[in-house]
Order: sequence, then structure tokens, then C-alpha cells
Amino acid sequence: MLVTPDVGKLTFAEGVKLLVDHHVAHGRDTKKLEGRIALHLTPYFGERRRMATITSATVTAYRAHRNQQTPKPALATVNRELAWLKQMFTLAVDAGLLMTKPKIKLPAEHNARQGFFEHEQYESMLRHLPEDLRPVVRFAYITGWRVKSEVLTLEWRHVD
Repeated sequence: MLVTPDVGKLTFAEGVKLLVDHHVAHGRDTKKLEGRIALHLTPYFGERRRMATITSATVTAYRAHRNQQTPKPALATVNRELAWLKQMFTLAVDAGLLMTKPKIKLPAEHNARQGFFEHEQYESMLRHLPEDLRPVVRFAYITGWRVKSEVLTLEWRHVD
């Protein structure tokens, strides 16, 4: 790697831009990523902070900070945030803007789905729902998709 006077001067805000540009270049939507970073990572690390000053200990402190918030965020939520931070460092090193990156460990997530309806329970619930919600619930039941995070993000169109 060519060492220039700019190596190590990358700010957190510039790292975020690297990440967003990378996602845009790969055709990914960045709305959620940018929103979560602006809400949690940027206030904690600060826009002007040099990324070279963020260590594994700093990342552990961030995780502790998030776990002390009320309501406590899900492990998967914090893992996504730290995965973005980790990717920022990888992109910065690959671009020659940083020499090293901290080790960022993401704990295993145990989010197995629980609480499926028995068929009789499903049929009973379906009878009590408004007519316009029944196709959504029917689709979720048949496919096993989670309603909030998967089913409702689809566009529903009534076909005659």
C-alpha cells in the first residue's frame, strides 16, 4: 500500500460516505442504512472523529452503550450497525485511506421463529379479520413469512 499524507485522516462522516457510495454502486437501497447510522452510529462516534481512533475497545463501548438504552435494541439490530461499521473500515483500508482496522466481532444471533398458528387457530382468526386483511394474513400463513418485516414490504394489488 502506498502511504500518503492522507492515510489515517479519514473522518467518520467520510467513512459513511464511502459505505453509502458502495451500496449505491451495487444497486442497493440505502435509506434504512443511512437512517440507522444517522440515528445511532454518528451521534456516538461523531462526524469529525478520525476513523483511525476507533479501536476494538471503542466498538465494545458502543455495543455496551446500545445495550443500556431503553428499550434495549435487538441483538440483530446492533449487529447490523456494527456490520456497517466493519464494512466502512474494510472499504477504507481497500481504498488506501486507512492502514488497519479494528477487530469487530458480531455475536451469533439466535432468532428462530416461534409461535406458529395451528391450522384451526388460523382459520378462526381469519374469520374475525376485516376482508381487506385476509389476503395478507393468508399469504403470510402459507409462506411462513413474518408479516411486519417481509410481507408488508411487498406491493399488494388486487387482480380481477
